[in-house]
Amino acid sequence: MAALYLLLVIAFLSMMAVQQARLAEVNREISGRQKAYAEAQNIHQLLDTMQRQLDTKYSVLEVLRAVCELMPDTVKLNAYEFKKDDTVILKAQAQSASVGDEFISDLEKCPLFSKIAPGPMRTDALAGGLTKFDVVCTLKSAPATAGGTSLWH
Repeated sequence: MAALYLLLVIAFLSMMAVQQARLAEVNREISGRQKAYAEAQNIHQLLDTMQRQLDTKYSVLEVLRAVCELMPDTVKLNAYEFKKDDTVILKAQAQSASVGDEFISDLEKCPLFSKIAPGPMRTDALAGGLTKFDVVCTLKSAPATAGGTSLWH
């Protein structure tokens, strides 16, 4: 009976050792795959970044081109601040408030923007009665990222 008990204990300990060896192998395999998975995630993120950079639909120059096409000759763009995948801030002046309102209305119809937020219009008596105004245009694009580009005119 003791020999049978000893044989069962040895068999149990042997099976336990085999299972621990399997567990260690699985842990090594998981560890190896985690490194490959992290590398694949980094490559995927790099690919996404490169695709966004190649997509010129919302590039600084494409958005500036669209704004300039909408801008009447009687509106002068004083400042253009572009924040990639976020907003464009325009500082402009017009011959009159109605011309500024018309320009803002045209911006609201532009398919590049999801929202147009005009600031207050101010008439500058020292500048010959020109109406100065600011407009914040929210881009229809990817989620916002840090950084931006400004072009001052």
